[in-house]
Amino acid sequence: MAYEVLGLGLVTKWEHGFFTIEGFSDSGGVHDAEQPDATRLRATNGANHETFDAENDQGLREKTLTHVAIRRGQPAFRAALLEAYGGKCCITGCTLKDAHEAAHIAPYRGYHSHHVQNGLLFRSDIHTLFDLGLLAITEGYRAKLSHAALEDDSYVNLEGKQLLLPDDRTHYPSRDALDRHRKWAGV
Repeated sequence: MAYEVLGLGLVTKWEHGFFTIEGFSDSGGVHDAEQPDATRLRATNGANHETFDAENDQGLREKTLTHVAIRRGQPAFRAALLEAYGGKCCITGCTLKDAHEAAHIAPYRGYHSHHVQNGLLFRSDIHTLFDLGLLAITEGYRAKLSHAALEDDSYVNLEGKQLLLPDDRTHYPSRDALDRHRKWAGV
């Protein structure tokens, strides 16, 4: 079996049969555990080891309140991206507007995050790949898939595909935000 060395890491804990390895930042420090990278999010997805309590809806309430806070301004953001991208998914070209989602490149941090340059118009499944770090966008505005995504025949045809960009260059996605996302995703 061959392994790809992605960089140095520091084992920080052992839990439920898995090591947690923290990567190092460009400055040499250990990544901030408060801002997990894509690999950590994929590795811990669904890893709730507590007993399910159907009576306890506290988590649901918190999720609902968080979701409401995040959604403020989302309809206008989506409308701006639909207009900027001519109603097409920027990767697949899909024109079914009901299947489109407005994706933030840099994570939502308040209303100022709803800027066209911080957004991409994706078909919903492509948005999920992007949010999970299974898809990133290169400096040349091309799709770059993770090794895991390339193993699935459903998405392999997207590798290297040129993005459909807005006609108005001032609406192009931020290269800085795309670079940060690509580094976070490790793609």
